Amino acid sequence: MEVADIITINSKIDIQINGEGIFYKSSVQEVNSDYIAIHIPSHRGSVVYLEPGDSVKGRVYSKDAQYLFDSTVLGKKLDRVVLFLLAVPSKLKRVQMRDYVRVQTMVPVKYRILKEDFPEQDSVEPFKESYTLDISGGGLHFNVQGPVALNSLIELELTITDQKQKDVKIRALARVKRKEPGRNKGQVSLGVFFEEIWEKDRDILIGFLFRKLLKQRRLGVKK
Repeated sequence: MEVADIITINSKIDIQINGEGIFYKSSVQEVNSDYIAIHIPSHRGSVVYLEPGDSVKGRVYSKDAQYLFDSTVLGKKLDRVVLFLLAVPSKLKRVQMRDYVRVQTMVPVKYRILKEDFPEQDSVEPFKESYTLDISGGGLHFNVQGPVALNSLIELELTITDQKQKDVKIRALARVKRKEPGRNKGQVSLGVFFEEIWEKDRDILIGFLFRKLLKQRRLGVKK
């Protein structure tokens, strides 16, 4: 896929300068074979002015992935406002949403701990209820009451909305890979990774997360 197919006028673009940890937000105002012109980048109300020769890392979004690239600041020009000129990158690195993005969002989740030998249903403990703290295409983070051992197998049922804003239930088996004390007494915060999930359900979940991410970006929510 060509750079011009991904980086287009009015595309939202995040810029990291000279290896700093912060990504500054901007937007593309012009694209041609010589340069990409962007607005003055900003982060939480603070702007940054680019200098010729600065090394930058950029990222832009498509409907199901992020694209990362390296570039160099060529200079600036005045077109009613100041625009900074970036060299057109030679290549873009595509990063799948499911491998990369973890979105902070609270949705209802039912969970129960399973035994490794998968006992009969009537001997399995009932579902308990909680809310997610964040979700990715590969797992999620949520709080529970009481002790849970690392590597425990958990059955999950998430309730999210699809593109038509209808409730959809996503079911999965997940493994506890991380735990730490929660904010409240007796609470434990679990990080779990999906071991079994229908790929169709994963795709629905990724679509939900992408819509959430775009909404958060428009509202300027911290990730």
